[in-house]
Amino acid sequence: TETNLLLSIYIDDLLVNSTEIASLVSFENYTYIYNFTGNEVRVVYLTVTIEEVPDEFSYDNNVVQMPIIVSMERNYAIFQDRAPWSTTSIQDILDKFGIPYDIFTSASIGAADLSNYTRVIIPSSQPLGYRQAVYDNLPYFENFAINGGILEVHAADQTGEEWINGRLPGNVYYTWSPQDYVDIVTPWHPVVNIPHTITDDELDHWSNSVHGYFTNYTIASQTILATPTDDPVLIETRFASGYIIYTSQTVEWAYLHENSMFLENLLLYSPIIHEHELLVEIDTPKYAEPGVGISFDLRASNWGTVVETDVDITVLVNEEVIYSHNLASFENDTVFYDSTFWTPVFSGEYEITATVTIKPNDANYENNVMNKFVKVRPVLGRILWDEGHSCYPAEEFQILLNDYEEKGYLISVTSNPLNETDLSDYAALICAEPEEIYSGSEVDAIQNFVWNGGGLFAIGDSYQEPLNNLTLFVGIEWLYVPGENWGSTTNITQHPITDGVSEIYFDSPVSRFNLTSPAINLAYLEAASLLAASWYGEGRVVAIAEDNCLDNDYILESDNRLLGMNIITWLTEGHLYNQITDVHHEPTEITYEDEVEVICDVTDSAGIDTVVLYYRVNGDSWQQVTMSLVSGDTYHATIPAQSEGTTVEYYISATNILDHTNNDNNDGAFYGYTVEIILPTTSAISTTTNTVTTTTPTTSTPPDNTLLLILILLGAGGAIVLIVIVVVYRKKASG
Repeated sequence: TETNLLLSIYIDDLLVNSTEIASLVSFENYTYIYNFTGNEVRVVYLTVTIEEVPDEFSYDNNVVQMPIIVSMERNYAIFQDRAPWSTTSIQDILDKFGIPYDIFTSASIGAADLSNYTRVIIPSSQPLGYRQAVYDNLPYFENFAINGGILEVHAADQTGEEWINGRLPGNVYYTWSPQDYVDIVTPWHPVVNIPHTITDDELDHWSNSVHGYFTNYTIASQTILATPTDDPVLIETRFASGYIIYTSQTVEWAYLHENSMFLENLLLYSPIIHEHELLVEIDTPKYAEPGVGISFDLRASNWGTVVETDVDITVLVNEEVIYSHNLASFENDTVFYDSTFWTPVFSGEYEITATVTIKPNDANYENNVMNKFVKVRPVLGRILWDEGHSCYPAEEFQILLNDYEEKGYLISVTSNPLNETDLSDYAALICAEPEEIYSGSEVDAIQNFVWNGGGLFAIGDSYQEPLNNLTLFVGIEWLYVPGENWGSTTNITQHPITDGVSEIYFDSPVSRFNLTSPAINLAYLEAASLLAASWYGEGRVVAIAEDNCLDNDYILESDNRLLGMNIITWLTEGHLYNQITDVHHEPTEITYEDEVEVICDVTDSAGIDTVVLYYRVNGDSWQQVTMSLVSGDTYHATIPAQSEGTTVEYYISATNILDHTNNDNNDGAFYGYTVEIILPTTSAISTTTNTVTTTTPTTSTPPDNTLLLILILLGAGGAIVLIVIVVVYRKKASG
């Protein structure tokens, strides 16, 4: 039994109440009631502590913290012609929290009086006629927000029932694009924290977590959730006196199937208008290549109720300012737009930071700063994804393609007929589950592309004939197998494609391979060959008889993701851009007399345009020398002789005929050397009394303004006299 325990209650770190518990018996509960009344609409943080006892097993559970929403009065209007995804998720949540609501059909759009409602909800999965009614009455919903209401648009739709022209209230546009992965962009935002803490993982795998993304959000807005490719899927916008919240998530379906409690957070979240509220957003590409400029789009918004003065907006790259702008006056409910340009030189990951001035009493400091990361890497090669012939769209394999882009590949998508000229620009062609036959000229072009060193990656399952049209020439025949086998296999052949792959998951293959030379099998599932590789001329072919194995739904199973990367690496091997290797200089021990030869090998399947040596002396500005081809793939250039003690740094830049650049700077450390300092050599000092020993100057001509020290030691009767003679060599001026 513990005695005299102090229980304390804090609101926003301010002690508001405490009481002493005289006695607390083991395993007994103590209940204390404290009444709190909020005086404004906001989020407050409650902390409750119980006094720590010496030798207590754990102190972590002596403190409990939680956010509390001090909310305005709520009354919701729901417009729907059918229950979204056949669920009552929205009504269930509103009933749970005692929030009153009314349900209207599309027949009431434009007619129902919304003045008594605090929020209007447009749910997901409504029929085409409903969407037409919304489109025909956009001002009706916009005026609700203008007058201070919260409009919540659940834009997830179904094939054949898409939004008319993609346009939503507030002139925001919606693009249909089902995906299964969502990232939290603003982890501090209440909608992902109150009352439930939402994680990235729980927003994924909803059998299409989102059905599209948003564009043209030119009004004051902030992105809360986005896809891995930075397409916004949940945005919040200020709209005059109110707000519009857009989501393309299948939130009602996820709540019904207990995937996430996010819908509760969304329905309970109420944006709060503050006197001071500045925020900033920046859009950046995820990847860039050395020497190629990229653009950052910048937005700063004033969501407050007052005009702000002397507002600074900046953009930094790794804490170095590359953009700065001052607004003498920043009107409330307005947005400032601009863009800035940055050219990376070296490979690496760079942090991009956008900031807007934090004013005293700003409601939220966290949205005054936004950080993004850009990975700069050389382009290895180009990959063409075929979306013609009724192939699967690239977006269904977005995780795989993201991996390829991060590695350094450029991805292009085409629906045009394939020809040899266009294919010659690429390292690999990917055809995923084509349903239509490739023409004779296209087949010839693909075969010639492979013969000349290209890679062909055929992904399929249900339609064997179009695939046989593509791969029979390398001994890979697609056969239909009645019924479906599925599961993981460890029956894998050792090969560079399967390096590190111990297990492959196949979802529901209905094809298998019949292989003839030169094709080889790399994986079986229940005696069915499902992964094969082959060769033709200088090129390579890979086929996988299961279209789901590497798509967004199953690529994270087993070692499938590694398999996907290994496949593209093997297919494009020997067909890559700007590979700089064996960088070194001669001689390795360098004096002031030595010119230094820098040597390297550069290979490129497209063809080298220029190779440039950049060097600098003692950290000064970079100087450049065009390197010359010695023979084969070897290039060289010379750095002039430098004075003793000089530090020289250098790196190599190679650009191919397609204008792709790779800079090798020794992983940021730079290559380099320091010129040796040569001291005059001093002969041994004789220990014999009255002996004189002197240094002998070098016979070579010293450079201009050289100091030479001559030391003379005299010894007599135990005394030593040191005489130092300083000789200055100075070249005689001409004339």
